[in-house]
Amino acid sequence: MGNKRASAEAIRKKTYHPLRRKNKMKPKKIRPEEGYWIIPPEIYDPLNNEFKFEFDPCPNPKPKEFDGLNVDWKESNWVNPPFWAGITAWVRKALAEQEKGKTSVLILPLDNWVRLLIEAGAEIRSVGSHEWIHTKDGTRRKAPRPSFLFVLKGSSHKT
Repeated sequence: MGNKRASAEAIRKKTYHPLRRKNKMKPKKIRPEEGYWIIPPEIYDPLNNEFKFEFDPCPNPKPKEFDGLNVDWKESNWVNPPFWAGITAWVRKALAEQEKGKTSVLILPLDNWVRLLIEAGAEIRSVGSHEWIHTKDGTRRKAPRPSFLFVLKGSSHKT
């Protein structure tokens, strides 16, 4: 179909769908060769003041042999998992830690797995469009999409 309107023949054959797009390659996720991206202090600091983070299960740089998914988290946790792989595992771990009464604040890109957090009663806060700061040289870049904070409050932070 070269034109923007669906032909009657395509509709009759059910080969046309107004929401179907042509196959487009998904862009590769950007993973820095050296260093990593962290959230700017203007976003992190107010959260740290509110939640008094005691633990980061996704520290950067990550100590050799450290696996934040296989350790007990503390009472208040800042979770900035690697966006290029395994986000669902971090969400499941934070949910398990919440069952133990612990609070975790996760910064995540929005995707289908967000359903897990919504069904668990997470508080969702929009960070919106923002910048990330590269730890190696301090350069900033615009986030490729808006970010959201998902707060799984443990018993000490529930009102």
